[in-house]
Amino acid sequence: AQIQPLKVIARQSSFYFKGKDVDIATIAERLTVGWVLAGSVRRHGEQVRISVQLVDARDSTNAWSGTYDRELSAVNLIHVQREVARAVTRELRMTLTETDEQRLAKVPTENTEAYTAYLLGRDRLRDRKVAELRDAVGQFARAIELDPIFAAAYSGLADACFLYHSYSGRHTHEACPIEPGTPYEEVSASLMPLVNKALELDDQSGEAWITRGELLKTQVYGLPEEMPKLREAHAAFERGLQLSPSHSQGYHWYAMSLPWIQLYDDPPYGWLEAWKQDTWQSVARRGLEVDPLSVPLHSLLSIYGLWSKELDEAFEHARRIVEIAPDSPLGYARLAGLSQYQAGRMDEAIMWLQKAAGADEKNPGHPFSIGNAYATLGDLEMALAYYSRVRGIVPADATGWQHAILMAEASAWLGSRRDDADANAREKLALSDVYDAERLEIELLLDRSATRAQALLSRFKDQDPGCLTYDADHNEDAACPPVVYFLIGELGDAETAQRRLEIQVETGKDVAVYNRNAIGPWQLRALSLLGRREEALDLLEDLVQTGWRVDLKGGSIGDGVTNLRFNLYRNILLDAIRDHPRFQVIVAVIESDMAKQLENVREMERKGELPTLEELRTDLAAD
Repeated sequence: AQIQPLKVIARQSSFYFKGKDVDIATIAERLTVGWVLAGSVRRHGEQVRISVQLVDARDSTNAWSGTYDRELSAVNLIHVQREVARAVTRELRMTLTETDEQRLAKVPTENTEAYTAYLLGRDRLRDRKVAELRDAVGQFARAIELDPIFAAAYSGLADACFLYHSYSGRHTHEACPIEPGTPYEEVSASLMPLVNKALELDDQSGEAWITRGELLKTQVYGLPEEMPKLREAHAAFERGLQLSPSHSQGYHWYAMSLPWIQLYDDPPYGWLEAWKQDTWQSVARRGLEVDPLSVPLHSLLSIYGLWSKELDEAFEHARRIVEIAPDSPLGYARLAGLSQYQAGRMDEAIMWLQKAAGADEKNPGHPFSIGNAYATLGDLEMALAYYSRVRGIVPADATGWQHAILMAEASAWLGSRRDDADANAREKLALSDVYDAERLEIELLLDRSATRAQALLSRFKDQDPGCLTYDADHNEDAACPPVVYFLIGELGDAETAQRRLEIQVETGKDVAVYNRNAIGPWQLRALSLLGRREEALDLLEDLVQTGWRVDLKGGSIGDGVTNLRFNLYRNILLDAIRDHPRFQVIVAVIESDMAKQLENVREMERKGELPTLEELRTDLAAD
């Protein structure tokens, strides 16, 4: 993989076939390669025998083979790899450059146990299961303990700590330099010393450069002044992929850093043009060329398809994950997202999410999404039970998660329209001091006084100063969610509120070609606030007909309450259209659809395919 003219498939895709009864021609076809290097390693005490065959995929003939008997040591194993690489290049009639020779001569570690732990750590990162991510942290930490100058182990530990913290609901690990309760935005800075250590030991480590790019990227929150840091991250990704062209995680993280709207001139139109030109999707596809069975890359491309309504492609990648890794939660989660956000099928989403939760019990995202789906169906008790399950998974000091649970519970209560809904929602709000767009929409409903509006706007500005400090040169239309402009209007600046809402509506018409279901809900809010009732109802009818049942969060511009019933029955931002006969027809259509889907879910519960409320409560009591 270090020899530039060769395209070498990443180990995760290659090792997919380990132990499987698959012929060479099939392997070559599935990995899109012309040659397959097959072999075995046998250990006898302190001796090791390595047998290798280079097979021409066209006719399955052996072009070359070799057997190596060596004393077991990391140096000897690296020497064998070097000899094999030279033999392969000779057979392929390639000439090694001086740079190639230098790369082949490098010995990453002289400790075989450290190298084994490192490889196990990399393997555990593949499926993004929380328990395996925790194990990966331990493997990389052990590799460092065994060899404190093993550069790749440091960047591997940074990767594992970052992913474990992200997927576990903000848990940390004793081997990670992340203090409990560390805000998410400070996690990457905590891990950067590990990357700096890796680059200090080996500034030619492609993996370390890629990790540096990811940690820099996560410190960017979309403000124009942060774009230089994002470009610095891009330079790190490009350097890392130049040094390690088969490290598929680099393509994954690099592709995820490219959809920032502010990265392109003339936002959002430059961003739309980049999407049309395949700017960031092509990076992920390049990754699949070297790692065609990569679960994270297929997951990313499925998400891109979800956002952009390329549904056939999105479903294809999601199903591919299930085929490649049926024990991974990612494929089921992607199928659930497509069912929930694009097809409007809460019943199917719950089924897929239950499979994802079964594959990864420690990930709070799956039960949280199940709770949201039950809330959309109108089953408050089931929704609350699943939110309670999430609370039992995430740490008490994970502020973001705790706030998300409270807001989901509050909006579910309010959407239920029960007599005690407002009181229960107020209890939830009192337990969080985070003021985001979701909180504003809920709290405004419960207290609409002018003094309250001023307090809410001030608290929101304290936590998101960038939103209200944008000016015309920085694309003010993309700065704040509609609820903020509602507050500005309530406080007397109706002209500013109207101007910015109108800009959002017009911009949204262009952006909606990318993802109507993500952009449409906030555009609907803006139209309603402007009093453009017929346009708002036209948009709502179109959304409902094309599968919209719950908001797909699309970044800060689209943030707000995603609960369908809260929006239909209680959200004051839609008050202007709620009494319209057309709105009542839309509500009736949705209610009929949700009733049918809820009955489908009840049938799955009766069959034992989904847990019942009693079973959930029993499990929660046991926990």
